[in-house]
Amino acid sequence: MTDSRRSTAPVPTEVAVFATAADFRAWLEENHGSATELWVGYYKKGVPKQSLTYPESVEEALCFGWIDGLTRRVDDEVYTTRFTPRRRTSNWSAINVAKVAELTAAGRMHAAGLRAFEERHRRTSSSLSATE
Repeated sequence: MTDSRRSTAPVPTEVAVFATAADFRAWLEENHGSATELWVGYYKKGVPKQSLTYPESVEEALCFGWIDGLTRRVDDEVYTTRFTPRRRTSNWSAINVAKVAELTAAGRMHAAGLRAFEERHRRTSSSLSATE
């Protein structure tokens, strides 16, 4: 029996491998408001090439209101993770809430990321008010 979830899951058509977190941030600065997704590639351990790391990419994405999603194998050297703009109704993990606090304190949050985070706060506050 085949797993029906796999057949409907998005498949990367293009994978962008960034050498540094700064390179990914530059892409986000230019494209965060217009792009609908980006598959970011990472070199696997043991490959003699360097790329942005997964934790670095998650931090940069949070700065712009984007979120990581599916991860796929590309080949023997590269795997990829799909990043998309966060939906207004998406849930924020406690880890990401704490990470946004750190990124804000460090002055790294972009206005788009702060807006996405504030939208979360407004939704949470209004739903709490409705239950009180």
